[in-house]
Amino acid sequence: MPKYRKNRHSITQPSDPSIRLIPLTHGQNAIVDAKDFEFLSQFNWTAVWSDSTKSYYAKRTFSMHELILGQMADHQNHDTLDNRRRNLRHSTVATNMWNRPIRADNTSGFIGVNFHKGKWNARISVNGKRKHLGDFKTPEEAARARDKAVKELHGEFAVLNFPE
Repeated sequence: MPKYRKNRHSITQPSDPSIRLIPLTHGQNAIVDAKDFEFLSQFNWTAVWSDSTKSYYAKRTFSMHELILGQMADHQNHDTLDNRRRNLRHSTVATNMWNRPIRADNTSGFIGVNFHKGKWNARISVNGKRKHLGDFKTPEEAARARDKAVKELHGEFAVLNFPE
């Protein structure tokens, strides 16, 4: 029985010889290093939408970014189709969650900040448990308190409200 193959769109490769594009379904492209291109091109990749990140990932029965690093990986720049090695880093489930950008349903405009009973609350998750960092008069004050705590706890995986 022949394998079912979805048609991919045609692409023009970038002029930069260090990167290549791999066409996916849904008109999407994955960016990869030129040295990984030949190996990755042997697979029939699909663009799979993730509701949690509101972005596409390059997948087969496994994720392209995890195949490249050989274990769970995190996209440093939050572009889930940028699978260049310089954008990927080894991670765990926890560190991957720490690197999540602001949620689409956020109403304060800041990560880890919400308005409750007339005050702005700052919070962070520590070992899967929510930790209250204090109540503040402005959302900016709460966001700065959250940034201070997240830098100490999450290190290089910290996503800040006010990047330095």
